[in-house]
Amino acid sequence: MPIHGLFPIPIGTYDLEPLTEEQHSWIVTQPTGPNIANRISKDKYLLDADIMAPIRAQIEMYLIHYFMESVTESNSVGLRITQSWCNFTGPGEAHHKHHHANSIISGVYYPQTTAEDRISFYNSRLERGAFSVAAPTDRDNLFNSRAWGFSTPQNSLILFPSDMEHEVSKRMETDVPDRVSVSFNTFFTGELGTYDSATHLTLP
Repeated sequence: MPIHGLFPIPIGTYDLEPLTEEQHSWIVTQPTGPNIANRISKDKYLLDADIMAPIRAQIEMYLIHYFMESVTESNSVGLRITQSWCNFTGPGEAHHKHHHANSIISGVYYPQTTAEDRISFYNSRLERGAFSVAAPTDRDNLFNSRAWGFSTPQNSLILFPSDMEHEVSKRMETDVPDRVSVSFNTFFTGELGTYDSATHLTLP
């Protein structure tokens, strides 16, 4: 008897071209300020910089693919990148559990990671107690897990719905370079809804 995954949450995983030495140096030397458990760049429009134009173009290409596969193929509506910033997580640091407000699809690009680095997403349905019984299990799967981790190899990109809570656990490695990621948000552009249903909205 088959068990179907009804209304699955789309997580897009893509590989980007490697950075040039100049691009990599520019990213990893960004001025930072404190975050809750790690550090964050002071520049919150990082992907608007000219030096990041080739990276942004790749990200936008994959955003189109993700959007058409998981949301709509309509040419009347699309996504535009809004804010973007760098996260720096060193040994003993972590990235707190959070979601992205004022955004539709969010993404994280990884210009500098190690083999141990991962990102974990949380199942909000189980987190809020959708089941009345918390049964023990010896086998985690996509149906019963409250969290699921993805490896984040260097030059990879992960796209996900912005309301999904996610985090990076405390880095236990020592004598390794900072884990550096570029996060970004998006919002709709174009025409949404219809006039007759009183849901019509035009966004630049």
